[in-house]
Amino acid sequence: MDLRKNALVQVSVSREFGLVDMCRDQGYQNPRHIEDNLGKLEGHAGRIIKKASDTFKAGQTLELTRRERDTIRKFLFLMKYRNSTFYARYNHDSIMTYDSNDKHRLESYMREKRFKSPRDIWYSNLKTFLDLEMDPDMQWIKKVHERAFPDDAMMFIHHMQSKFMAFCQPSSEEDEFILTHNAYGVFEGPSDVQIDPTTGGAIEGAYTEYHNFAPISAKLIIILRSSLLVDPSKEGAEDLQEEWENLREEVRKQHLFPDKAAVSLLESLPIKKCGNSYSTTINGKLVLKPNRGPRGEDKFYFTCFRISSYYVSLINSIFLEQATKGDTIVYRSKSALGRTLKSYLEIGREGFKLVTDEANDPHLAFLKKLEKIAGQLVGNVCLRYKAIAPPKPQTHMSQWVAHLVGLKVMALSGNSAAPEVYKLMKPDGGLDTYFYDLMQSQLMVFLKIKIDVILSRSKLTQDDRLEVKYQLQQLYLTFPAQRLWLYVKIMRNLPNFDERDFKKPIRELEINGPEDDVAKCEYARPKFC
Repeated sequence: MDLRKNALVQVSVSREFGLVDMCRDQGYQNPRHIEDNLGKLEGHAGRIIKKASDTFKAGQTLELTRRERDTIRKFLFLMKYRNSTFYARYNHDSIMTYDSNDKHRLESYMREKRFKSPRDIWYSNLKTFLDLEMDPDMQWIKKVHERAFPDDAMMFIHHMQSKFMAFCQPSSEEDEFILTHNAYGVFEGPSDVQIDPTTGGAIEGAYTEYHNFAPISAKLIIILRSSLLVDPSKEGAEDLQEEWENLREEVRKQHLFPDKAAVSLLESLPIKKCGNSYSTTINGKLVLKPNRGPRGEDKFYFTCFRISSYYVSLINSIFLEQATKGDTIVYRSKSALGRTLKSYLEIGREGFKLVTDEANDPHLAFLKKLEKIAGQLVGNVCLRYKAIAPPKPQTHMSQWVAHLVGLKVMALSGNSAAPEVYKLMKPDGGLDTYFYDLMQSQLMVFLKIKIDVILSRSKLTQDDRLEVKYQLQQLYLTFPAQRLWLYVKIMRNLPNFDERDFKKPIRELEINGPEDDVAKCEYARPKFC
């Protein structure tokens, strides 16, 4: 299904569907190594998946070795990590343009490991995951911690250790799974998004992956279920019950709407853990055999769960909900696709099909395209969606003053590069770092104003208020010198604007000040103060 043409077309599904070709990016020193190793892993995984498909078609139980199971798990993670959507997160030449919520941690890691760009970290992580030997003694956990960006290392460990894998197929011959450009990166679970009132942009918040998906074909899918949904008391692990409940509560509380976050749309999906050779079933519970730990010769026994039309439709709807940025959806039969689209477009589910009331909303445009194609397949379709009005961007006084001060400093510098005094404090700085530091200085001013307002309304004693202000000053003294330099300039110019209408200046800007002399005295070589 080609969404650029709003038409159904016949294409071959290549292995590059939704993925990034390492060889197309010459910025990494050895892209062919990654591509070759990925090809080998894909070959191994492909043979295992074919074995699974043939076994389930014959109505038999699939037996996998520990190595085979880990190969599939690793392959699924790399399909997610290499997906174009995930790659876009890291595809930046500089940390300055990186805008995800782990920016400060990534920036620190870049300095520590001397990476030049977020994209270099992505390539390095990818190589680490590919080259990692999944030994049964779990030494790989220590190695991945040492070699990959910590956040992504934990994501890999969580994928390998904190989820169980299940094979599913539609119980009805008429049902089919679709494949979207980012299906391997889609998850089911609560995801918090807030609107920044100053920019109107979306801010990523907490998210919890209850289920991940890997469509193998129109008739077979692998689903990974989080251990957060697996009650240990029902698994023969009562000693882990309290720890599990505490973890669930911690995960729940980190979300904006904790009560809703505790619920998974697919919690009642009838899947369960596979059997294995190192456990036995006693009173319906898996119990570890005596003196047994993970071994290379362990076996795992998988059945293929047949799931109802309701769940097939819901899973496809989850794929479609996250497919807005793609331009292709792969399907096998028109009749199954028609039912899938009709169900998604007509059924109202909380949190699905949210659009803004702004013109040219991309999600609404996407839904309209699906509606048109669905009409060609099944006739009239009644599209249902929910329109919301996002808050309009608002400018704070600190932003306005910082903007004018920053531009005036640039104008007085007399050149197109970063200001001379700024370069004394940050010799490797340029215009990009200057404006980034200006933004950080504005946020310092914003925080100072907010704290002053809160203190003015608090019941703290005068001494306590002074202590809070002193601690804020001490905190600011730990920040980079060039940010303090800009902070002082912004603070000095706040009184030069009307508080009732801060876009109206009441005096000329005061740009030059003693902070310039201090910076020259401290950072100029040779010192002349």
